[in-house]
Amino acid sequence: MSFTISQIAETDSADAIERLTEDDVVESGLSSGEFRQSMLDRFRQEIKTEDIYFINFSLQPFELEFEEDLVETEEGRQSILTDVENFLYDTEDEDFYKTTWDFHNETIYVEGEND
Repeated sequence: MSFTISQIAETDSADAIERLTEDDVVESGLSSGEFRQSMLDRFRQEIKTEDIYFINFSLQPFELEFEEDLVETEEGRQSILTDVENFLYDTEDEDFYKTTWDFHNETIYVEGEND
């Protein structure tokens, strides 16, 4: 399995995904573990903003949501990170294929393929 992460400019547009080119690729050829670590790093950065909106928005399709006040304490932020890490590593590779993720500084599209 390998993953490719591309940056897209529009979040709700199928056209934006169809128009992706090699120039939009930010990471490619990632193994399952590398992909999960890359995503965990993105969530770690998002937690540092102390704004839970994009975390919840990205995880909503997976029915995972966090209370807003959790980002107010170090303990709460660590709890979110642990839960996100568990989610990433407990979820099958195929469940991440063709998914869109919104963060405060980027929107990404994940493609995967069997090697």
